[in-house]
Amino acid sequence: MTVLYTAREVFDQSTEKYGKTWSDYFDYAQIPHLTEVVSLDGLLNGTVPALDYNKADGDDWNFIHTDGLFPTGLFPTGLFTSPDYILRKTTSESRFNLLAVVINPEQDCSRILLDGYEFVGYDLLEKDYSVSVVTNCFGLVGACLPTEVNARGLIDDYALAFVIQKRLFDNNPTVDHVDTNVMAIWRHKTIGRQA
Repeated sequence: MTVLYTAREVFDQSTEKYGKTWSDYFDYAQIPHLTEVVSLDGLLNGTVPALDYNKADGDDWNFIHTDGLFPTGLFPTGLFTSPDYILRKTTSESRFNLLAVVINPEQDCSRILLDGYEFVGYDLLEKDYSVSVVTNCFGLVGACLPTEVNARGLIDDYALAFVIQKRLFDNNPTVDHVDTNVMAIWRHKTIGRQA
């Protein structure tokens, strides 16, 4: 099991995205028990720090996780191989989510303990690693039902994550966003959690 890391912006009642309040998003999402979004979605939970991949310094590319989707094989995913690297690159962000991630896990991760982290759920992230179909694609046929999503905007159940992944793809085969990876996510309990 390969564990990768990322730092993401917080999105909850205390934040605003693109001129929209939490209340705006909450009304749109229609998930009554939602208290925050702890997602890999680039719009709702942008990457901290925002790196310029074309001008990455020194040994940055030794820590940037890539996916060979393009001919160069150097497609940045917003995921990194070291939490220490992320913390070195993170500037003055006072609150962020330091996340540990496994792409397409082969087992239920809810009982896997990572030191200092708590398991928070599964996300369905499109193959280009930018849009979560759990928190940002509510109009699709077969999208997550409110009862299938936890208070953090993720899916709790391992098997259900794969059922929803297949359901979305089968019902929307021509929509780019539904070709997804299942992403297991743990959040650090203290780093970045201070207000």
